Amino acid sequence: MIHFQLRLKSFDMFLIHTALQYLSELTQLLEAVSSSPVILPQKYQKLTVLRSPHIDKKARDQFQKRTCKVLFECTFQESQKAHVFFELLKNSQFPGIQVEIHWKTLVKFIYSQLKSWHPCGAIEVIDQFHQKQYLVFQ
Repeated sequence: MIHFQLRLKSFDMFLIHTALQYLSELTQLLEAVSSSPVILPQKYQKLTVLRSPHIDKKARDQFQKRTCKVLFECTFQESQKAHVFFELLKNSQFPGIQVEIHWKTLVKFIYSQLKSWHPCGAIEVIDQFHQKQYLVFQ
């Protein structure tokens, strides 16, 4: 099971909405479980520029740069569909949008050895893949 988390950043919210429509259609075609997009807080950056630095200090222009951010998550049950999604995402172009991709691989542990029983009802197991010991409560 592979979990993708995409963060979209842009100066225009309309561009983000078009990219989200494309991503939601793509996840529906590949039969992925996707959550609704989470709109993150906007970041404002204000800048003041003097019009005439020599004579009039009161004549100023103010500019504002607004960055919109959206978080989109989807989970794939099969790794082949996740790879197809990743390749399509790599080859697609979103003009004016910065895309950050984070993914996690969720692996079901295969417990190879049962070491001992605990009085609280837990089983101490050793996972050979990660070489760690876990207490599993039943």
